[in-house]
Amino acid sequence: MLRPSPLVDQAAQHLREEIAAGRYPVGTKLPGETTLAQTLGVGRSTVREALRALAGAGLLQARQGAGVFVIATEAAEEWSARLRRAAVADVYEVRMLVEVQAARLAAERRRPADLEALKAALADRRAASAGDDAAFVDADIALHAAVVAAARNPVLTDLFAEFVPALRQGLIDLVDLLKLRAGDPNHGDAHTRGWSPRSRSSTGRRPAASCRRSWPRRSGRCRNCRRRPLGSPPMMADRKHGAPAPPTDTTVRSADWDSKDLSGEQHRRVAFVDVDLTEAVSRGAEFFECTFRNCRFNASTHEESGFINCTFTRTSFFDATFSRCKFVGSMFDGSTYDLMKVSGGDWSFVGLPGADLRNATFADVRMREADLAGARFAGAKLRGVDLSGAWLSKADLSRCDLRGSDLTSLDPVTCEIAGAIIDPVQAITIAANLGLSVRE
Repeated sequence: MLRPSPLVDQAAQHLREEIAAGRYPVGTKLPGETTLAQTLGVGRSTVREALRALAGAGLLQARQGAGVFVIATEAAEEWSARLRRAAVADVYEVRMLVEVQAARLAAERRRPADLEALKAALADRRAASAGDDAAFVDADIALHAAVVAAARNPVLTDLFAEFVPALRQGLIDLVDLLKLRAGDPNHGDAHTRGWSPRSRSSTGRRPAASCRRSWPRRSGRCRNCRRRPLGSPPMMADRKHGAPAPPTDTTVRSADWDSKDLSGEQHRRVAFVDVDLTEAVSRGAEFFECTFRNCRFNASTHEESGFINCTFTRTSFFDATFSRCKFVGSMFDGSTYDLMKVSGGDWSFVGLPGADLRNATFADVRMREADLAGARFAGAKLRGVDLSGAWLSKADLSRCDLRGSDLTSLDPVTCEIAGAIIDPVQAITIAANLGLSVRE
């Protein structure tokens, strides 16, 4: 028999333990309220409240006219706790989807008071550029919260608010890691110049229709939207194939860096032109928003180095090796990659459209939302590569070793996969992408 207080909590805990111990397996119908009340030594109302609590925790389900059934042996994790332990990038992707819908609704539903709030939030963000990263991130989040509020959907507002605690520190860390405000304390403000929170976009079309027609990928930003959330990694939507690279401050031309040790060096917004980096080595080097034109990385070796938001034009990577390096947001144009080997590291949001990677090897690399449209991987190795959200339209993956890679973004209809080597799990994924139902 249970102790007098608190009876509901004790009854719920007792039933929870019974379920966890296997006395009531998943799918089992629990005894009726009267039987449980006699077993626990409590009233039926206490049992009813305990069952309601366990149903709210995701352990039980009441079925009309049938009774109460066990549907899980462990309580469902609270949403806020799930967000706290989730990867920032994963939370960020969902947040972007929420904001796109919110912006569309805000354009249709905003009121004069919302416009004033948006103008004030934008002014506060610009004023916060004089402060530290934390203050700037808080002001940026407040601007986006004002957009969501203008959508006048309380569910969207609450959902966005849930994301803020999980994102705030991650954004602050990202701003510091990528040095996003170095040289530009008001990072991203260029996307808001000339912006007015009115009901129509600069194209004259209502943003709702504009966003629907021009949304190029499952995530990222609309080609017509001039505002991108703070901290979002550089994406191909921002730097289209063939578009000018970010401006550079200095130029290194025709330098002979053959076999040079670049370990620990830092280069920001440097243009490297006709530089020979053959057999160069680096460990922990950082290149931020640099451009490489007609350069040679042949037989070079790089470990834990960063090439963030860089541009590589007509550059040779013959037999180059990159271990645990970061190329986030970098763009490649007219370069060659024969025998290039990449292991580990983060190549998310890179632009490799049409690249000839037939003799390259990628292993355990993160390539989320990479632009690989039209890329040629025939016969290449992509083992354990995270391709979630990658743009693979018209890519040639024939005879490619894809085992262990994330193929959820792969559309077998729009790319070539004949002869590709895959594992059983990937086969099911591809079948699902084709609309097939796989059963035993």
